[in-house]
Amino acid sequence: MTGIVLGIVSFTFIVIWYLVDIKKMYWLIAGVNTASDEQKANMDLESIGKAVGKMSLTLALINLISALTWKSGGSSFFIAMAANILIPIITIVKIRKYDSNRKTRGETILASSFTLVILIGVGILFLTTMQESNVTVAGDSVKISGLFGRSVPIGEIEDIKIVDTLPVVTMRTNGAGIGSVLKGRFKLVGASRAYLYLYKSGGPYILIETLDYPVYLNFRDDKTLYSTMSILSSADPVK
Repeated sequence: MTGIVLGIVSFTFIVIWYLVDIKKMYWLIAGVNTASDEQKANMDLESIGKAVGKMSLTLALINLISALTWKSGGSSFFIAMAANILIPIITIVKIRKYDSNRKTRGETILASSFTLVILIGVGILFLTTMQESNVTVAGDSVKISGLFGRSVPIGEIEDIKIVDTLPVVTMRTNGAGIGSVLKGRFKLVGASRAYLYLYKSGGPYILIETLDYPVYLNFRDDKTLYSTMSILSSADPVK
């Protein structure tokens, strides 16, 4: 479903590029369609249209690539999400130079504040995704903190062990991926539902096997992995 949505977004941007840049339908551009004739006379509509067209083609390509590759569990979906926010902001800032209508101080402050808030939000999301989860045993559950964190009831755990390999990731169903960092719910070969908290490529991995799904964890430093395994030993039914 995610791939279909990204494909529709890509096609939509192609349509926007065609209508604005090729067919010169500048009235479709926000700000131009509400401007008076006097204000439009102070705008370089052709340059604005080309900027919007370039933005649309760029986003169409990024979303198309993400639609074709998002199942691999890589970073393409996150990149597309960030691009769909940042590139329009950059374009809005760029086309302001093609509008010689006088801007009030309030409009300038509002535009700058909006851009700053979006950039901070994307930055926080990126840093939260990259931050390693903290694993603890609290009460009757194993708790995995952070973005897409999870609480695993100890009563549902069948085994906890260290393994060297991970089944092939076939689909991301509710998670995030930035390079080798994978967090959240995924589908694997042999497991239609699995939870991954991975921070580097390759093993070893901690595997928490439950009645219904596996949970795989690794860390950038193997020392953290083995210390986490020590913490989990109290929840291991085999022990």
